[in-house]
Amino acid sequence: MRFIFFDGAGRIYSEFKNAADFDQPDAFYEVKSIKWDDRGRKHSEINKDYSRDVHKELNEYSVTTQYSYDNWGGNYLTTLSYGRQDIDSHDPVRRCDISQTRSENGKLVLGSTKTEYDVQGNAIRQIIRDKNDTDYAITRSEYDGLGRLRKFIDTSGYVTALTYDEFDRMLSKRLPNKALIEWTYASYTPENYPVTIALNGVQVGSQTYDGLGRLTAISSGGRVSSATYTGANDTPDTTMDAMGQRITHTWIPELHSVPDTIVGPDFMQSFSYDNITGALLESSETGSRSTQFKYYPSGLAKSEKITDSDIPMVEMERSWSLMGMTMTYRDISNNIVNIAYDNYGRYLTKTDPDVTSTVRYDDVGRLYYQKSTGYSDEIIIELGLDDFSREHTRKITSSSGEVMKITQNYYPNNQLKTRVTAVGLNVIRTENFEYDECNRLIHYYCEGSSPVVDAYNNAIAQQDFTLDDYNNITCCVTTLVGGLKDTAIYEFTNPDDPCQLITVTHSLHSHYPASYKLEYDHNGRMTKDEAGRTLHYDSTGRLVQVLSDDEESYYGYDSDNKIIKQISNQGKNTALYYLDDGIISEMDTHSNKHTRLVSGAMGIIGVNDDAK
Repeated sequence: MRFIFFDGAGRIYSEFKNAADFDQPDAFYEVKSIKWDDRGRKHSEINKDYSRDVHKELNEYSVTTQYSYDNWGGNYLTTLSYGRQDIDSHDPVRRCDISQTRSENGKLVLGSTKTEYDVQGNAIRQIIRDKNDTDYAITRSEYDGLGRLRKFIDTSGYVTALTYDEFDRMLSKRLPNKALIEWTYASYTPENYPVTIALNGVQVGSQTYDGLGRLTAISSGGRVSSATYTGANDTPDTTMDAMGQRITHTWIPELHSVPDTIVGPDFMQSFSYDNITGALLESSETGSRSTQFKYYPSGLAKSEKITDSDIPMVEMERSWSLMGMTMTYRDISNNIVNIAYDNYGRYLTKTDPDVTSTVRYDDVGRLYYQKSTGYSDEIIIELGLDDFSREHTRKITSSSGEVMKITQNYYPNNQLKTRVTAVGLNVIRTENFEYDECNRLIHYYCEGSSPVVDAYNNAIAQQDFTLDDYNNITCCVTTLVGGLKDTAIYEFTNPDDPCQLITVTHSLHSHYPASYKLEYDHNGRMTKDEAGRTLHYDSTGRLVQVLSDDEESYYGYDSDNKIIKQISNQGKNTALYYLDDGIISEMDTHSNKHTRLVSGAMGIIGVNDDAK
């Protein structure tokens, strides 16, 4: 529950939120406060959040935002209480905007962007400058009299040209490599319903719609999938793929058409909801996993009870701040992870029973430092960010004192240009990247004592790629360390699907297989890969089985279509558990050993095996 207060002019000046999640149903805390100037403009805004620690003490977090205005009445400066200032000035006479970020103390200034406009208000030129106000990248745009983009000239001068029909729908796009993409649209409506797409005059896909604009069929690569509907519902009752596999959906229109059941030839998913709030209470997939959800009074998730078909039930719990920042979570091994924030509500530390991570921010609020400590080990990661907030350097220091440093440089369009890896004072790898007019990688160079190796464990010195208009790699010439060369030819010989790779041949037979052929089912899913393994899928397209000469692997999924089980005939049986979209726990169901994955701001910071 919230209380929102307005002044006499109808403007919000304060907002309070109920603290029922803190077992204080009658307590309200101010979460927003706004002040207005005498011209009715927002002068400042304070956003607050609150949490309770293990001693039930209240912690407060707040960020104050102040707004400054120019003589045109526009907001040209926004200042945040942690020291960041965002400049966004508009000059209506010169018809240009300038945006830039700097620190309030003046110690850190980032690059700026100047955007110039024509008399219709269309952005015709964008100039990106470094902190010294030197031009770094320029893009240009051209428009027709109706304000539609006709040409875009990128930072390298390459041109993309566009055309439109009388309803402002895009008819064609001419790419910098002269490839032409064309669309046609449903003739009975001015709405944006594309029915065909073609490349260089060859149709590669089509769609059909019913009278209500609902998609009823899609054709791509010679494969047709379809959907049927009941009445005026926007969600399909059935869908059928190119193999004739039918999936039936039932929906709950009163809850904005959330799924009730989804049934296919080889699976069934079901969902149940709270009758009052509409919150998801349980989701399950037959023969796989069932998850029951509980919530705090605010609607934030409180716990998940997870039951697999062959594993005892486990439970995970979470706690939150008043405004929804994760404060703690308890995993399936009953390990509690605590997350702390600074006074501004920014992520600061994560404390796990075995590892602790702490981060730092620069003067404009960019995260640049992470220290992870566990047992006697310590790893520090320091990022050097350039004027445009791209990662220029990454320095990794271990507890032994060994230092690895990765230095990266970029092209003006932000594509990676060079990457240099050094351990201590020794450069072990230097990589260079070159791209074509469509920003596709065409040349890769690598030198040093620790070169990159490919899937066949060959050390690579150089690779040159040839691509067609479909962006297929048709040829790759690989120069190995030592001078040997391999030419790989990729053939796309399916006349109905020009993007389906069929055959790969190599010239250097001493290091690569002479050739291999890939196979696919009628849905276009690979059924035989480059290693000769056989792949099987269920009716939703999820990979469920991989067979090789010496191993069989099986995969299971939950009703959210996340992989939750990996089974091998060689004795591996692993169940996976998630927090949001990331895996936090793995359990070997044979040994009952739990593996915990602890994530930080820069990826996984710790892996721990808890034998139970």
